[in-house]
Amino acid sequence: MDERRNEPHDELEEQAEAGEEPDVPTFDLDAEAAGGEPAEVADEDLTETERIERLEHELGEMKAKWMRALADFRNYQQRSFENEKQAREDGRTAIVRALMPALDNLDLALAQQDAGTPPEQLVAGMRTVAEQFREIFGGLGVTVVRPEAGEAFDPHLHAAMLQQPSAEHEPGRVLSVIQSGYTLGDRVLRPAGVIVATELPAGAGGGSGAGGADGGDAAGGDAGADARGE
Repeated sequence: MDERRNEPHDELEEQAEAGEEPDVPTFDLDAEAAGGEPAEVADEDLTETERIERLEHELGEMKAKWMRALADFRNYQQRSFENEKQAREDGRTAIVRALMPALDNLDLALAQQDAGTPPEQLVAGMRTVAEQFREIFGGLGVTVVRPEAGEAFDPHLHAAMLQQPSAEHEPGRVLSVIQSGYTLGDRVLRPAGVIVATELPAGAGGGSGAGGADGGDAAGGDAGADARGE
């Protein structure tokens, strides 16, 4: 079996040793591309001009395929750009439509000021609008970050706006919230601005004892002055 497999190779070697041009078969690429069986075409049957024409034809086909691929890729880029632009516009449209009712209620509440509405009702209306904004944010997937007093400070969700000594909470705990924070999924849109507790300064709370000592000295001095006066 191995000898039969090497017969064509040996024949080519014998032709090369004899100084003859190796008889290497060529194939008709046009017939193969058309779905037919590749037809063998001997090199000696083609003139130099025909070989050049064949190569030029093959080069033209490759250029045409490359141009079609390039045109398809550019069309894909243009469609992707248009789809991205449309998606952004749709997102902005949805947000604006969701905010419209809250803005209408805010304008309505502000108009009540000119009508002589009591301040208590105005405040209640503002609270209703604020709650409506929170509901809109919740519908968009936004979560409000507002830690409770005594909660541990989280640098990923909180921003320390102020530090204040506290005897009620341990250092590093949240005392109060100055500004609410917001998250969208895993993304922090804005951290919550908070006041963070710190340790009390040394000697804090001992001022009354020092004042008592000073008062005792002052009383003793007055008593001495009265005795000298007598």
